[in-house]
Amino acid sequence: MAIFKFWALFQKVGGYDLDNTSNFLFVNTFADIDNTDGMWDASAVFPDTPIEDMETYSMSRNTTTLFVRAHHFEMAEGAVPENDFKYMSMIYHDAPSPNELVELKKEHWAPFIKAAIDNGKTTQKGWGNAVILSPSGPDLQYNTISYDIYPSLKEALSPTTSDDI
Repeated sequence: MAIFKFWALFQKVGGYDLDNTSNFLFVNTFADIDNTDGMWDASAVFPDTPIEDMETYSMSRNTTTLFVRAHHFEMAEGAVPENDFKYMSMIYHDAPSPNELVELKKEHWAPFIKAAIDNGKTTQKGWGNAVILSPSGPDLQYNTISYDIYPSLKEALSPTTSDDI
């Protein structure tokens, strides 16, 4: 069985306070969070490279680690992730009841956005929600994440939507 259900590396494009924020985002979605043995076995991918030549901590630092539970995801009919999932806009919410919020979004927003995507009313190619499991508490200013996925930077920054949407 594969360890990962999904893996991605995203680079931040633009922003503010860039010296104090992350510039890359790794997304690791596990089939079983309690069974990640071999996850970092780079020698399986690069058998001829010594592990000490693969070290990256000297040129980077980890600023944040979030554990989230993916809740719901919609994508365009016929979307090809390698071509259509180039840019992602993340929207953070601080909900009094995060599980209820993502359930309401699944029930009410998901059918609307899926129809808009499939009927060409928007250039968005995907949409999803997740509840932040850890860390939590009053210092974290959000507890859910919605993410919109686009094929181009222009669309991520200024999405094209039909006037009748």
